Amino acid sequence: MEEIKQQMPDKEKQRQYKKFSPEHKWLIIKPFLEIITSSTSEIVRLLPSLSVLSATLLIVATLNPSLIPLGDLWAKIILSILLVIIPFSLLIYIDECMRTIKRAAKIMESYTGKNPLENIKHSFVDKLEAWFPVLILIVYFFIIFILLYKMWGWTFICLCNRF
Repeated sequence: MEEIKQQMPDKEKQRQYKKFSPEHKWLIIKPFLEIITSSTSEIVRLLPSLSVLSATLLIVATLNPSLIPLGDLWAKIILSILLVIIPFSLLIYIDECMRTIKRAAKIMESYTGKNPLENIKHSFVDKLEAWFPVLILIVYFFIIFILLYKMWGWTFICLCNRF
């Protein structure tokens, strides 16, 4: 089985790649597609964790003012930003997962001619489980809004009314 060598110039790789059968092309491309997909997922998966860790570190650091001498206003601003980032990063993560599922289904459909997601019968419990992360995220948005309101009071509402 002839393979494309990594040391070859790009033009030569492309010329040889065109000669291969579709099955052989898929064997060559599949590991790279998996790397791209897993890397993208890992990057997106990091967003919520980084937001939560940042907010936690800020809270711990402000417990002792000698560690990081932040005034109350700066602590509120930074904490507010970090709190807002958390649900948005979770939203991005959920969206990326959904897009990955759809991309995988399209790739499978291009090979089999059938969309594997079409024939699946979903029970009410299945649908609830699928939407549960989104429902939790909505609750999370609501809780963060309440926290921001409690933190900023009427100042927050007045700022929102200006925009």
